[in-house]
Amino acid sequence: MLEADRLQYEIGKGPCLSSCAEDRTQEISDTATETRWPLWTQAAAATGVRSALSTPLTAGGTPTGALKVYADSAEAFSVRDLRLLVMLARPAALMLTTVQARDAAERASEMMARAVADRDRISMATGIVMERDLLGPDEALLRIMSLSRLEHRALREVAQDIIAGQPVP
Repeated sequence: MLEADRLQYEIGKGPCLSSCAEDRTQEISDTATETRWPLWTQAAAATGVRSALSTPLTAGGTPTGALKVYADSAEAFSVRDLRLLVMLARPAALMLTTVQARDAAERASEMMARAVADRDRISMATGIVMERDLLGPDEALLRIMSLSRLEHRALREVAQDIIAGQPVP
């Protein structure tokens, strides 16, 4: 059944993608007779998928994905199954949105911490070059930047080498 999902993204069409794009539930009673996504239904049928339900995961008016179920028999899902899937989608969408927001905030925080650490390393290396080579702050920073470009290395890496006392041209 995971293959059916992979095929949708590979082909670029299918009930889950349509569910998300159109913000409405999609139902396939039988992949052998479904005509909306012929490439996907043919490929999905070959994997053993015969029927499917897909409903959007919508939070704040924006679909962020789709909740889907597949079956290996035609006409496998009832109206009750459809209602249950739609009911499950609401809390799932809220949970997904919350997790995505938390992950984005954590990534932003990590990026900020790395940027501050990089800035501190570069400042420290600039101070070392100023002292060592009797340069002003601008000249010392320009020297570090030139070395970074010359060696095709990140500025933070060159700064780290300077701090570690490695010989720098």
